[in-house]
Amino acid sequence: MNAIMGILKGKINNEQKNILNSKKIRFLNEIKEICAQIKCNEMWFEMEEDDDLIEASIYQREALKARYRYLLRQAKK
Repeated sequence: MNAIMGILKGKINNEQKNILNSKKIRFLNEIKEICAQIKCNEMWFEMEEDDDLIEASIYQREALKARYRYLLRQAKK
C-alpha cells in the first residue's frame, strides 16, 4: 500500500512540475514577446514626426512596460 501511495505521490509531483515548467515557459515567451514589442515601439517613436502619433507611441510604451513588470512579478512567484 505504501508503495502505491508513493507512486501516486510521485506522479502528482511530476504533474505539478510539468505544470510549473509550462507556466515558466509561457512567462518567458510572453516576456520575449513584450521585449520585441518594446523595441518596435522605440523604433516607431524615433521615426515618428506627427505629435499625436508620438504621444500615442509614448502611451503604448508605458503600457508595454507595465505589462513587462507584471510578467516579471508573476514569473518570480
